Amino acid sequence: MVEQYIQFYSKSADLNSRYLSNFTEMPLGIKIPKHFHVRDMEGLTFPTVEHAFQASKLIFSGVAITSVNIMELSELSENKLTAQQAKTRGGRKHFNSIGITLDIGRWNSIAIDVMRDLVVARFASDERFKDIVLNANKKQMKFKHFERSGAKSVWGGFMKEGMWLGQNQLGKIMDDL
Repeated sequence: MVEQYIQFYSKSADLNSRYLSNFTEMPLGIKIPKHFHVRDMEGLTFPTVEHAFQASKLIFSGVAITSVNIMELSELSENKLTAQQAKTRGGRKHFNSIGITLDIGRWNSIAIDVMRDLVVARFASDERFKDIVLNANKKQMKFKHFERSGAKSVWGGFMKEGMWLGQNQLGKIMDDL
């Protein structure tokens, strides 16, 4: 039996597939739940999952709260940045430019749990997202997050010669909802 799946990404031509992207702005935003892996974020609201994920990196970096990272957090939570800009802000190059170092080993040990918490929070508060996911689950379809970052992709991957290359962690999280 051939696996049925929904391939999703932020620029998909299919509007439902595009809506599944972490870059999708939610009308009420995503509110960080209690018992979130990065405790200092509980109760904050972000426009997209991507904004919240990148803010998690900032707070998890373990540096003292300074005017620099307060400004960074404010820009992430107050929808002053696009999701792509938020993603860039969570990268090594930007962290270095503002004097913050992320312990990659420690972050990688919780990153999937952080993403899972965020996707579950979205599922609980975003009816359209929830409907798309539940309808796909009823049809026993899997989720595949398309990324161009190569076979080493953690959050998604791509199809090559009938084989999926990449870990597709975001798709797996959605499969489990």
